[in-house]
Amino acid sequence: MSLKGYQLVGVNWLKLLHQNNVNGVLADDMGLGKTIQTIAFLGWLASLQSTTSGTRRASRSHLIVVPASTLANWQNELQRFCPAFHVVTYYGTQNERAMLRYELRAGLCPDVI
Repeated sequence: MSLKGYQLVGVNWLKLLHQNNVNGVLADDMGLGKTIQTIAFLGWLASLQSTTSGTRRASRSHLIVVPASTLANWQNELQRFCPAFHVVTYYGTQNERAMLRYELRAGLCPDVI
């Protein structure tokens, strides 16, 4: 993946926050690539974990909250840039969401929710 300069700044800022154990929100304007910056950051986190454990997965699950209208785009981009990630989309009918909650409590450990 090839990021633009301002997107690299955003990813590096997320890395800095992580390294200093500080929270933050990536709130760039619409169309500037928040999705790809976030995916690049999650990929970086997974690469840190893979160098220490020999496996390619994030160190823990990450929750991404997005409007329903962007769910398909997020799913496609995560599959495109981080195909090894186990992604669970928490969306659907009340019964479908209840089943997902049950699976998550039972030990399902996705990289991204």
